Amino acid sequence: MHMVIRVIVTVLLVATISLMGTGNISAAKHKTDWFQAARWGVMTHYLVDNNVSAQEWIDRVRKFDVQGLAKQLKSVGAGYYMITIGQNSGHYCAPNAKYDAHTGILPSKCSTRDLVADLYNALNPLGIKLMVYLPAGAPAQDSIAVNKLAWINGAVRNQQFQVKWESIIREWSLRWGKKVSGWWFDGVYWPQEMYEHPQAPNFRSFAAAAKAGNSDSIIAFNSAIKYQYPLVNVSSYEDYTAGEMNEPLGVECESRWVGKSQLHILSYLGATWGSGKNRYTNQQVSKITNNLNKCGGVITWDIPIKSNGLIVQSFVDQLVALKNSPKNIQLLAPRPPGNLANNKKAIFLDAFGEKILPVNSAKHFPRFGVDGDLNTFALAGEEWSWIYQVDLANSYLINRISITFGPQFATEYQVLSSNNGKDWSLLKHEKKARGGKYNYKFPRTQMRYIRIYGIKPDAPNQLGGQMSIAELEAYQ
Repeated sequence: MHMVIRVIVTVLLVATISLMGTGNISAAKHKTDWFQAARWGVMTHYLVDNNVSAQEWIDRVRKFDVQGLAKQLKSVGAGYYMITIGQNSGHYCAPNAKYDAHTGILPSKCSTRDLVADLYNALNPLGIKLMVYLPAGAPAQDSIAVNKLAWINGAVRNQQFQVKWESIIREWSLRWGKKVSGWWFDGVYWPQEMYEHPQAPNFRSFAAAAKAGNSDSIIAFNSAIKYQYPLVNVSSYEDYTAGEMNEPLGVECESRWVGKSQLHILSYLGATWGSGKNRYTNQQVSKITNNLNKCGGVITWDIPIKSNGLIVQSFVDQLVALKNSPKNIQLLAPRPPGNLANNKKAIFLDAFGEKILPVNSAKHFPRFGVDGDLNTFALAGEEWSWIYQVDLANSYLINRISITFGPQFATEYQVLSSNNGKDWSLLKHEKKARGGKYNYKFPRTQMRYIRIYGIKPDAPNQLGGQMSIAELEAYQ
């Protein structure tokens, strides 16, 4: 999936514990309204290796069955469809004279068939919107294109490249006009270095190039934040969140908005991006999708396709099941009797209780510590010592708290409570813990918030590894 394989530690934080916005956006019509109303859509990776010749690529694109795919998408109820224009190989599924002029590559690696336009002609009569995917950098596997486009892979201004790249994007946008309703740009890994500038090229000129043919098209920029949780919008010129996420099972939301962007997640139904067998059951797909939809969020499912462009049948069947699924499926497990913490709002905080921390490995979400399932666990990223905080939603008289640690555990920790989220009382200071489950009884105490402050391990190679919470329980 990724244009560049890179580990980037980027801290982009918002004062929220889940995929929430900063409040309600005006009730006035928003350009993402159609996107939100669609609820979910389908993306496919249509890619080849760099060793495929220009003629082989032309022949392959010519055989793409747009009518067959359109019928499949209609049958499963997809509200929109997104396709890759191209990626690392430098082969693109539509002509672009600017690209050819900038790279000087002959014969052109851009197809003679305009697959995007043909897809629109097949999808539009069926009421299905069309979106496109494009990396924000040069095709990494094509050394000639990288050199001619003056691309430098790294945290640099890349001004010369961006001017050329925007001209290429603008030509496609003008070619397609209102046929393309949205863009998803991958690899915006260095937003500050490349795009956060008062003078062009910047985010403003980047967005303007994509919107040249359709000012109502919507845009997302995929930065390193895709590895983080909660999600944030990358730029004020972004209309919806890129939301790339490998493990969407633990995602929770409370608002349609992330800042001023439409909440959106992109994940895959196969074993990985664009390939493999179904990794989820039909019920899981429905739960994930409906969980996001119920707060106004949108999810795009990446689906494997065959060489002729048609979706693999097992995924057609799964999407039909999603189309026919009840809309009130709850993602969370049934609440254990009496546990007031179950399914409540949880967050990761630093040791000072001031900064929200991301999810470790982008899959051990806060909710997994209160989901009633000991096979899942909550684990924060970026810091060894951290705080797990749960909001019980109301104030209760609590006299028992239980903690079950995950595969990693705190050897020293504190259990604290608060009724207002500001003033904290110490309930227990454990100094010689060795994992497993711990039960604490105490006089009934009025509380709404509970914290587990993992003091140690506080560095690598210590007993316990790092605190993880499989389940937190609170009882009256």
